[in-house]
Amino acid sequence: MSKRIPSGPSSEKQSDRPDGALSKGRGGGKTTAIPYPEFWREFLATTNIQDADTRFHDVTHADDSMASMADAVQQILSGDKTAGSALLADYEATGREPPPRRGLSILVDESDSPIAVLETLESTITRFSDVDDAFARAHGQGQSLKSWRRQCRAAFAARARALGTPFGEDSLLVCHRFRVVFAPMPSGLDKNAG
Repeated sequence: MSKRIPSGPSSEKQSDRPDGALSKGRGGGKTTAIPYPEFWREFLATTNIQDADTRFHDVTHADDSMASMADAVQQILSGDKTAGSALLADYEATGREPPPRRGLSILVDESDSPIAVLETLESTITRFSDVDDAFARAHGQGQSLKSWRRQCRAAFAARARALGTPFGEDSLLVCHRFRVVFAPMPSGLDKNAG
């Protein structure tokens, strides 16, 4: 069982705010600030994505665990990790929307510094038991489905407990595939290191 999450809204308009932060129109007169305005402007200056402002979705971390976040960021930047997942209950509890297809997210590192812009290629709601081997491999580290299930079962069960919700084979996940569309290299950082 999988349910596709539709593309994000395309009728939103971006405008500059007096304080220098970027805003994206949300219809009905509401606006949402696009964080990291200088980083976003640098991305806009180097991209041919014409509707980038209207496709901005959110800011995301590579991993919930600070210990593994740096490794996950490196996997994303190298193209070894092209998928992610989270409990649907986590999105519901926090009021966040799952990433829509074609949505753009700013990836931040463990110190909340922006390091890349990701484009969501596909976003589905899938039962834990329905995740397949191809998704597990795309999730990173070339893991087998068995390894992915073992690691993620423990992480999702812990997160579900924190949310006060049960976790099991039928628990719903938001599974998304993405690609890096912008990743400036900070000075002194060697992409091929490590």
